[in-house]
Amino acid sequence: MSQLILISGRDAALRERIFAAISAPGRSLLETTGGATLEELAGVEAPDLLILDAETPAAGLAAVRAIRARHLQVRMLLLVDSGAAEGIASSAASVGVQAVLPRPVDLGVLVAQVDRALDEALAKLGLTFEID
Repeated sequence: MSQLILISGRDAALRERIFAAISAPGRSLLETTGGATLEELAGVEAPDLLILDAETPAAGLAAVRAIRARHLQVRMLLLVDSGAAEGIASSAASVGVQAVLPRPVDLGVLVAQVDRALDEALAKLGLTFEID
């Protein structure tokens, strides 16, 4: 069973760093710059996890709400400026975001959050996933 992860954000260098950090056997990764492309990909692909690098906290929460309206089960991680991360944590949690991570991104923390979100998704289905 392949796990689909969608990475969305305008910063191509950050997307590439995230892509490299979370790549693993059994994971399919897609990336997009956001906006309509994000909506199109999420509408067709139904990712297991969405990593959204938001320009602003308000834009990030709006995108999360739009995705949540289509895909109730998708797990989401939201990346925002470090000064805004704590301020939107409760709002983000209320719309189903698993974690709000500050930029600059600590890739070790991000990888741990990705692993946790995907493990929870599989556990909910009664499955386990092991990497050889």
